[in-house]
Amino acid sequence: MTVSRSKNISRKGGIYGLPPSMDTLVLYYNKDIFDKFGISYPRNGMTWDEVYDLAKKLNRTEDGISYRGFGMAAGAMFTVNPLSLQPVEPNRSGFR
Repeated sequence: MTVSRSKNISRKGGIYGLPPSMDTLVLYYNKDIFDKFGISYPRNGMTWDEVYDLAKKLNRTEDGISYRGFGMAAGAMFTVNPLSLQPVEPNRSGFR
């Protein structure tokens, strides 16, 4: 649970515990596939739109092998993304 989520579910905006972990999103990629298709590697600071455009270049089937340009665990994206919507809406949660 993130610190902001802890504040959202508390009655007075306090923090009653520390998060057990501090997760961050990481983009892993296979350099061999980028080299095979002659596409530049991802770079630091890319936006999601840039990641999407890069993934479109990698989505293909060659020699009977399907390549997927991007894959992710959507559930993890919602829980570790600091810009994601919080699962608790403070005004409707009954805590305040």
